[in-house]
Amino acid sequence: MQSENTYMYIFISGREDFLTNPTPEEAQAMQGHFNYSRQLSEAGKVRFMGGCTDGSYGIIVFEADSPEEAEEIYKNDPVVKSGVIKSDFRRFSIAHCS
Repeated sequence: MQSENTYMYIFISGREDFLTNPTPEEAQAMQGHFNYSRQLSEAGKVRFMGGCTDGSYGIIVFEADSPEEAEEIYKNDPVVKSGVIKSDFRRFSIAHCS
């Protein structure tokens, strides 16, 4: 199912031990991110989310009513706001989902 209102953002940690040995700032940002993404999911915004088991990448694919709302969702994620990891935000097209 394709939607004009689907967006995604990815996280790139840049460190192999990001999940196993975070700095206090990284740990705080990630806890905020987990809470924020859970709220988005409970609000019905999230199509899917997850991450690589080694912590190198994470992704959230979500729905928004407008490009402005999508950008607001992205920019308000605590891990994006903190700047502790690299991230990228784009409109997204789901080609197949079962």
